[in-house]
Amino acid sequence: MIILEALIAVLFERSDANKDNILTHNEFSKFFSSFDTNGDHSVTRSEFEHGWTSSGFGTSTEADTLFAALDTDHDGRITASHDLNSRFTSLDVSREHQTTWVLT
Repeated sequence: MIILEALIAVLFERSDANKDNILTHNEFSKFFSSFDTNGDHSVTRSEFEHGWTSSGFGTSTEADTLFAALDTDHDGRITASHDLNSRFTSLDVSREHQTTWVLT
């Protein structure tokens, strides 16, 4: 069984570009844009899985689990305008356009 919280911790760590333990919306968006191999401003399950595994972040099963959690409208694509904004807003409890994560 894959624990989603652990995958989100990996996602946070990889997205936090300046490693200050504060993830900004800009860092989150830039990280995901690196998976958009065809430049259509959305990330398909295939693009995400390839980017996740080829970067050594985890397995294809883990990528699928995380993709499913991030694809908030379940249309088979992660888009900044909907999915990332929705997911980031749920993590940004202080509403300061940033979030912190305590890695234990």
